[in-house]
Amino acid sequence: MEKNKIHFNKTKDEKLFLDLALLSSCKDIDGESILKNFDSFMRYVTKLDTDSAVEVFRKSHEQKVFPRLGYGSNESSSGHGLKSEYFREPFEILKSQPDYEDFLYGNIFTVTLVKEYGEDANTDLLLNLSIRELSEYTEKAAREFNLDTRNLSAKVWDRKLNNWVLANDITVVLTEGTEDDYRLLIPNEVLLEKLPYSTKNFILKIMYVSEKSKRKNLTQDIFLKEIMAKYGSNNNYIVDILREYPDFILEYIKRYSSEQFIKTYKRQQDEKIK
Repeated sequence: MEKNKIHFNKTKDEKLFLDLALLSSCKDIDGESILKNFDSFMRYVTKLDTDSAVEVFRKSHEQKVFPRLGYGSNESSSGHGLKSEYFREPFEILKSQPDYEDFLYGNIFTVTLVKEYGEDANTDLLLNLSIRELSEYTEKAAREFNLDTRNLSAKVWDRKLNNWVLANDITVVLTEGTEDDYRLLIPNEVLLEKLPYSTKNFILKIMYVSEKSKRKNLTQDIFLKEIMAKYGSNNNYIVDILREYPDFILEYIKRYSSEQFIKTYKRQQDEKIK
């Protein structure tokens, strides 16, 4: 374990976010287990009625043991304000697809399809689903570098029970420059300053490119204005695309959960270090 590859907590949240593809491919943590946690969670949630699904998501809010990531409490919604109606159509359409499980891989569809579910709430969910694995990583780092540790309690996802359960043995380390702020550590390589997938990204990278092949003089600005005029919001447009052309969504999901995305990102990180 190399110390410069560990993201040590600062005294304030840093605007860094988690990506499932990077988590699952990271060699320093049990990425396979994290991917299984996510898969178990999404399979369970999509089988619930929409109101119940939203409640399960709401329980994946920030916990005391979390690394200091994402937006501060005054900067952005943490996902607690999610409303059932934002989930209703995407969930019902997904469940009606014969191969709907293909939509669950990666963490793309929640960010892309659900109104007001953004990178901060997405990071909170992934952290909740990774607490056990990050505790093991933190414990290894603490032994390697003689860090001050403590065991704290946190809710973790139990794949067998399909529920959040309380764990009392989560290893955390003292945040430098504080007296009593113990948190999990996380590898630098799983963090992004901005997630590469979003509602607008999907529209411009997939749908605009497709439409421009038919309308040569179409600009991005005109295309976005047309969507607002017809659908009222980008999210309403994407729900319509999911209903009529689900393969477009699948293409987008696979782009950002693939080995190619991971290789490209890691190459970019290596270039930054040079």
